[in-house]
Amino acid sequence: MGMGDVKLAGLLGLLLGSAVAPAILIALIGGVVVGLVMLARRAPGDRRRAGVPFGPFLASARCPRCSADTRSWQRTCTTSLKS
Repeated sequence: MGMGDVKLAGLLGLLLGSAVAPAILIALIGGVVVGLVMLARRAPGDRRRAGVPFGPFLASARCPRCSADTRSWQRTCTTSLKS
């Protein structure tokens, strides 16, 4: 993990609150699965140099939470616009 991944995880923590733990778990599982597939497809000498960026997995793990929380965001935005 690089510092960009750490910053993205912090931002997810601010946005999701206590729901960040399942999102990070989903990202970890996705990253492990893709990493294992990549390792299995590479030659034995190239496996050590293989890297998998973690940011896309963090970002995609947040998507189910966004779609589930759309109505509350709409209520919040509509209420703040009316006042």
